[in-house]
Amino acid sequence: MSGELLVRDLAVVLVMAAIVAYVFQRLRQPIIIGYIIVGIVIGPYTPLIYLSQPEVFGSLAELGVILLLFGIGLTFMARRLMEFGRISLVVASTEINLMISFSVVTGVLLG
Repeated sequence: MSGELLVRDLAVVLVMAAIVAYVFQRLRQPIIIGYIIVGIVIGPYTPLIYLSQPEVFGSLAELGVILLLFGIGLTFMARRLMEFGRISLVVASTEINLMISFSVVTGVLLG
């Protein structure tokens, strides 16, 4: 029974994503925005559409984010990364040090 519900839920998600992708493509808008809207509409915190196993789709959503970030990473050129390497290193080091300092100070103040 749960396999049938999972297939039904997956069909609902894919049909809604296909409809939104078509509409956003016709409107010449980024499709990713449409996918985000679909995620909000069919998410576990809205009563519009009920998914029987939202935890499964949470895992699939995390996998989707991983694949999206992987795809973005593939588009960066190594030469371009090297150009921004020094400034990125300085900014990242500064941010890490500030966050550690903020955490230490907050921890001392809170006991």
